Amino acid sequence: MEKGYLYLLIGALLTATRLLPIGLQLIPFISLDFFGYVLILIGIRAMRTSEKELKNAYYFAVATLLINFAFPWFLRIPMLSGSVFSTLMVISVFSSIGIFFWLFKAEYIWSPKRETRMDWLIYSIVSFVYLLLYMIVMFPMISFRILPPNILMQIFEGIGFVNILRYIVLIYILVKLYLGARGSSPGLKRWN
Repeated sequence: MEKGYLYLLIGALLTATRLLPIGLQLIPFISLDFFGYVLILIGIRAMRTSEKELKNAYYFAVATLLINFAFPWFLRIPMLSGSVFSTLMVISVFSSIGIFFWLFKAEYIWSPKRETRMDWLIYSIVSFVYLLLYMIVMFPMISFRILPPNILMQIFEGIGFVNILRYIVLIYILVKLYLGARGSSPGLKRWN
């Protein structure tokens, strides 16, 4: 379990590189956050459990990995419409949020401690707000009819803050889970 949480933590830190103003790439067309999702997938596999929630987290991780791998190739298609691009972006964000929603649910749903369930709820609420704001920004043809342009610009500016907050909550929970798994390991602290 300790090793799985370590992979998840490092993977989440690598996916947080998308917050940086410049895109970091090790290989052409593959960004650094792609490798983060690979590590997240490895971390989920290292959990060695067959809970339904963990399987759902695994499927969301596979979907996110495939979307992130295919996305640069989709951008090279000249006839790709704006609505298809927006839909792919929203699906990518939704699937990346779904990974940790199900992972934390598997970890916390039966927890007797109230504060651990609150971690899952806080992550879920912040992620839902981020996804909602992201959808408003990505589908401007719909949101322009509902919201005035000045409110839409404020939402666009606030989405970066909510995303940073989401990653702070995510990293905090993963650090807590890793330290908890490391502290509960019997004997010497070594790899399984």
